[in-house]
Amino acid sequence: MMIDFGNEQLSWFDNTVAFRTLSQFLDNSTVGTALEVPPYQVRIAESNTVESFYNIAGPLKASDYRKVEIETVVAKQTHLNKAQQTDLLKVLDQYDQLFSGKIGHYTKRKFHIDIVEDATPFHCKQPYPVPLVDRETVKAELERQVDLGLLERVYESEWGMPMFATKKSDGSIRTVDDLRQLNKVIKRVHYTLPKIRDIFERRKGYRFLTKLDISMQLGSSNHGRSPPRCAPRY
Repeated sequence: MMIDFGNEQLSWFDNTVAFRTLSQFLDNSTVGTALEVPPYQVRIAESNTVESFYNIAGPLKASDYRKVEIETVVAKQTHLNKAQQTDLLKVLDQYDQLFSGKIGHYTKRKFHIDIVEDATPFHCKQPYPVPLVDRETVKAELERQVDLGLLERVYESEWGMPMFATKKSDGSIRTVDDLRQLNKVIKRVHYTLPKIRDIFERRKGYRFLTKLDISMQLGSSNHGRSPPRCAPRY
């Protein structure tokens, strides 16, 4: 909700309402009429008792990281012929652990993030709201990440960053941390990114290209040193 005193109006979702004079609230019938008309977004939410008006599309689903059967993945590659599918199965079968649904650990290198020496700790005063219908799902996801070692339960911290939950394409929960204030005090390490043109040049003659979706990649990295402990606020 945004209260715009300059233009004397109030905005809520897609609705804009002009300010009224104080005299209008002296008329009981006018006040009663206003209270009888629910805002559009609230009517949408009321059409489904499991929704909240913060999450009109419906409640979040719990995350489900389970083992993926390589044979099923290969069978879905219908653009490949049988011989090519067999070759792909042989390649993927060598890395079966990558499809376990668990968090792996990259051990080849340690990563660390340095904070500037005179950084002033930041602790948010207003966390993002979590709809009541989603709170158990959000809590369960945070506890799952604690069990995996991705998060650490803390009860006090100088640093506190707000977080919220949103939906993935399948409706399951994705937690998002707002680390903008922390990013402002990080020592930057610059490196040159490869140009798309150069990448394509080096891959001339390739017949097959693919991409990998690495779940929770940050959690699989080996951190030698980390930033100050930041308590997510919700």
